[in-house]
Amino acid sequence: MEGEYALPPINFRGMKKAFILIIVIIFSSCRAVLLKVYKVKSPEIESFNSLQSFLNGSNFQVNQLYATKDTTALYDLYNWGVGLPDVVFYNDKHEYLEYRATEESCNASIRSFIDTLSTGFTGIYTPTTNYIKMEELFSKLTQLPNLNSLELSDEYDFTLVLIWSKYTGKVSIDHLVDWQKSIEQARNRGLNINTIYLSLDYMDHFNMSEDQLPDFKFN
Repeated sequence: MEGEYALPPINFRGMKKAFILIIVIIFSSCRAVLLKVYKVKSPEIESFNSLQSFLNGSNFQVNQLYATKDTTALYDLYNWGVGLPDVVFYNDKHEYLEYRATEESCNASIRSFIDTLSTGFTGIYTPTTNYIKMEELFSKLTQLPNLNSLELSDEYDFTLVLIWSKYTGKVSIDHLVDWQKSIEQARNRGLNINTIYLSLDYMDHFNMSEDQLPDFKFN
């Protein structure tokens, strides 16, 4: 398994900060320090309790956590091209909404996209690649800790799948905090938004051993 699958792109907050970080990494020997500051590390096998402990320790509270059902589902999401962290948007008809102006755009536009959401909103453009159907995505996910399946619901104006991981540390937390602020503002505008906090960590219900984990060689 080691080296067989690519790590999804890790998005630091904003293009300006990302540019600064890239310069630091390329032109100094501070890469290990930088990763330590952002608490980015190689993946470990996680549990519901370890994820909750991480979020609580980061002063970020969520009512419900989700993960992929198994490694096959996890790598399917990687192959779909989701970022880490990232958000997948669906409207009340379970239709995929693309937040990016182009397929090369990063996730810096997510907050402004959430700010534009309104009833009947159809998105920026019709995606032609990496189109993730809601039914297919939900079939690959499970609710923690009881491993219950997800069911589609027609009661929400929008469903937002917020993708994060413990091993990306503060990078994930910073984005989740920003996005949650915009989501709460959208709810205050009267929108009924369903949020699914999806961890792309390697979970204990995968029944894999530590030596089967991929080595992303962060250090």
